[in-house]
Amino acid sequence: MKIRSGFVSNSSSSSFIVIGDSVNWHEVKELELFEGDLVVDGDFGKCEFGWEQEQRYDVESKIIWCYIQAKSIDKQEWINMLEEAIRSRNPEISNIRWELCVEWEERMEGGSEYADAYIDHQSSVSGGGGNAEMFDSMDALERFLFSGDSFIETDNDNH
Repeated sequence: MKIRSGFVSNSSSSSFIVIGDSVNWHEVKELELFEGDLVVDGDFGKCEFGWEQEQRYDVESKIIWCYIQAKSIDKQEWINMLEEAIRSRNPEISNIRWELCVEWEERMEGGSEYADAYIDHQSSVSGGGGNAEMFDSMDALERFLFSGDSFIETDNDNH
């Protein structure tokens, strides 16, 4: 198992990811489709990774985590890689609709019809906190998304 060392911390929150060694494809569930479209929105999975103390193992929340990391620094190649990984397990997906708002200004002004999606402060790649190791390779991304041993850990220093 790959465990991130030197985990990220600041005055309010901390988070890290764990990437499992392998994927047992027989245990990976199919994602719910709407007429061939995969809709990633506020009902899809966890969208806000902040102060809560929890571990998220579900593939939907890990997909959203990856999207937030990629979108927050405008890495289209990471979004393409994420979509390829999702389709590798769910080839019947004709379109992926990202209905998440990760732009700080839009979220604060309420200017988007999409669900707010964020990773708190420096726990995100845009804040200098990293947590993007899943994009090191397609293998790492698939293990992060689809391994039952992979998860997102969130917490804060007030506990």
